[in-house]
Amino acid sequence: MKKLDVVYENKTTLINLEIQHTLSHLPHMHKELELIYVLEGNCVAVADRGRFNISKGDIYLAFPNQVHYYEQCTRGDYLVLIFSYDVIPYLSKTVRENIPENNSIKIASNANAKRYCEALTELSHTDRHTEMCGYTNLLLGAIIPEMTLLSHTVSDSSSLRSILNYCSANYMNNPTLDDASQTLHLSKYHISHLLNGQLNLSFTDYLNSLRIDA
Repeated sequence: MKKLDVVYENKTTLINLEIQHTLSHLPHMHKELELIYVLEGNCVAVADRGRFNISKGDIYLAFPNQVHYYEQCTRGDYLVLIFSYDVIPYLSKTVRENIPENNSIKIASNANAKRYCEALTELSHTDRHTEMCGYTNLLLGAIIPEMTLLSHTVSDSSSLRSILNYCSANYMNNPTLDDASQTLHLSKYHISHLLNGQLNLSFTDYLNSLRIDA
């Protein structure tokens, strides 16, 4: 299996909504949710180790701290919505403690979801963030019940963020797994388990990937 150089993105905005003509092929993760609504075009969306073909009218939703990226994207129009789980307080616990079994949602028969996606598309050229947050809540409320969710502990997500941040800040100092363990107060086994399980990389491999791109 191909090893991935995954970028951890430290975002600061509550919600961001825009239309893009293509999608990023770089593996990345962040603590926010990322939703794609395909207006025109098609591509392969990857979440962790799942691959999903999405085309016009489909939604793809990556939960917090899922490694995700996009392949074989045709040029089109993709509504990209990235938002904190603070935007959806009633669903916050659900999205923080679970991951989808299938990140792709067909909404052809979901009239409410289609209507909310259309409303968000209209808002993509504005700065009306309150309305964006409102329609995001309505949209998530319409599609989450259709998804099968698998339990995913908050502690593992938080630990993985800490590990990635530590590596990004210290990779040029040649830290060892022992150094990371002592600084982060995590066992060496737990650090290795999270990196291998989520990124398919060892601690050393991840540090080397950061050095190569520096």
